[in-house]
Amino acid sequence: MKWMQAYAYTAVYAVILLSVACGDNPAVAHYNRGLDYEASGQYRLAIQQYDKAIELDVNYTDDYHKRGNAYNQLGNL
Repeated sequence: MKWMQAYAYTAVYAVILLSVACGDNPAVAHYNRGLDYEASGQYRLAIQQYDKAIELDVNYTDDYHKRGNAYNQLGNL
């Protein structure tokens, strides 16, 4: 029975850590996905993620910058 309680505490702790790491901000989650796509050379998918992040938080300027970089990589200045 004690192992079940320890497992439950560990699971709750993991969820809390994940929540803090993501910041509970969906715009940041899309931005991070965009970074992953951009790092793997999938610039069109990265742009889509940056667009979603911008829709959710127009004040997060990193999205605009990274989206511009992705367009540049596609030759679209």
